[in-house]
Amino acid sequence: DVRQKKKTFLLNYALSHASKKSQQALLNILRMPEIDGESILQVKDIFESAGAITAAKESVNSYLALANKNLESLNGNGEIRHLNYLLNYISNRNF
Repeated sequence: DVRQKKKTFLLNYALSHASKKSQQALLNILRMPEIDGESILQVKDIFESAGAITAAKESVNSYLALANKNLESLNGNGEIRHLNYLLNYISNRNF
């Protein structure tokens, strides 16, 4: 996503929560015509230090809990087991 310069949750979070120096480093990397592996590692470090990865995990967990609550309210519907399977798959997915 970084190489493609996508405006992801992680990038937006880091740009609003990282130090000014880290924000500038991110912007400089995004201006590069091609982003190399070393720059990707630098971006990852900035994401981690800005708390973006933790924030993303917390956001995902919040939405998964909300989805689970809504699925529970639909009890009795036979198709729910497919949605529960999907929810469990997403919950246990490794990134």
